[in-house]
Amino acid sequence: MASSTVNPANHLPYFFGNITREEAEEYLMQGGVSDGLYLLRQSRNYLGGFALSLTHGRKVHHYTIERELSGSYAIAGGKSHASPAELINYHSEAADGLICILRKPFNRPPGVEPKTGPFEDLKESLIREYVKQTWNLQGHALEQAIISQKPQLEKLIATTAHEKMPWFHGRISREESERRILIGPRNNGKFLIRERDSNGSYALCLLNDGKVLHYRIDRDKTGKLSIPDGKRFDTLWQLVEHYSYKPDGLLRVLTIPCPLGSENVNSSMFKRKSVTSGVPQGWAGGGIISRLKSYTFPKAGSKKVPHIVFSELSFQYPGNCQRLSISVPSLGDQRDALPMDTEVYESPYADPDEMKPKNVTLDRKLLTLEEGELGSGNFGTVKKGFYKMKK
Repeated sequence: MASSTVNPANHLPYFFGNITREEAEEYLMQGGVSDGLYLLRQSRNYLGGFALSLTHGRKVHHYTIERELSGSYAIAGGKSHASPAELINYHSEAADGLICILRKPFNRPPGVEPKTGPFEDLKESLIREYVKQTWNLQGHALEQAIISQKPQLEKLIATTAHEKMPWFHGRISREESERRILIGPRNNGKFLIRERDSNGSYALCLLNDGKVLHYRIDRDKTGKLSIPDGKRFDTLWQLVEHYSYKPDGLLRVLTIPCPLGSENVNSSMFKRKSVTSGVPQGWAGGGIISRLKSYTFPKAGSKKVPHIVFSELSFQYPGNCQRLSISVPSLGDQRDALPMDTEVYESPYADPDEMKPKNVTLDRKLLTLEEGELGSGNFGTVKKGFYKMKK
């Protein structure tokens, strides 16, 4: 049986997967940059989202396609569609906010598959094993359980994955982070991320020419993470992946993670290990999580903030390998009630703010707009105004 977690765009010949903005532009340049030439790629900022790269006037324009809570897809401010393919078909007939209609797809070369992101394979395995272990399911029942809560599970897994990454050091002081980075090799681009406070704020510590630089990572009201005036991301691992490709406001790219444990463990403990052909590449410094043997999760329905607990992980980086081993209890054979067994289901992992209605009707009589525009875009203009709230 085919996996229910397969990327909904993998079958599209013009979908290139997890390529960068620059790679997309290079492909379209090779295709002649004629007006309306386009390709689809995975969003590197938004979980489950995509990006549409479209040429017009010999320039490449990029549009973010977000996956909505309902599971539909839409360009910000645009019409919702059931799938990425339907969105593409719609804009092939109507620009509706795009700079031009989609005229000609730029397809992948023969034999080339969509590029897989560094978290995709791991994510699918985690979702499948979580549902299998929590409810002891197999076959069709397993597939249905995955389908019923995939968006919530993806968010849970992706937003907590950084806790087991070797570059994440938890809540430590600025001084302690500098001490840890300066232990061992002082390669330019060596980095770690620490937690600053309980409000979701972090700090990126980066080594450059023997000095440690600190970049604040803030979380905005929508939950997005970014350094000041920087690109916004849903997760820390997306942020790290982005800055491992290009500095984009940092003094240099991220290259080698400062491994957790380096503050009290001799570097000789990290044994050299060759990279196997099955290990996906592309994380900071050329490697990512390479192997996941077993893991367990909190039971569904728990009201506490969930944390994923991995029992064994291998991290592959240039020249060394770090392994964490954590014992976990057996889940047993007991089958808990499935969320879909109840008449009303709301995931315990869902963001309460996201569960609120998205559509709000404003009374135009209560809205006062100031003169002048703050900005404009494909779907309208932005003005400053005041809205009188009713009690």
